[in-house]
Amino acid sequence: MAISAKKKPTQEDTVMEKLFTKMFVKASEAARGQTMTEYALILSAVAVVVFVAYKTMGSDINTLLIAIDGQL
Repeated sequence: MAISAKKKPTQEDTVMEKLFTKMFVKASEAARGQTMTEYALILSAVAVVVFVAYKTMGSDINTLLIAIDGQL
């Protein structure tokens, strides 16, 4: 088995390399956008949970504070 010397890249090889590079860059950008979308969805879900908890427990907390204030 002989060791072959590296051959000089042809124009076709260069074009293919550029194509693969562009595809890789586009995939990286798409993944970054997807991650931002996921973070936005998580943030909105947390906001909904906090709002529902506030609406549910808001009057109870207010009643508790009024009772404590009355005892003082």
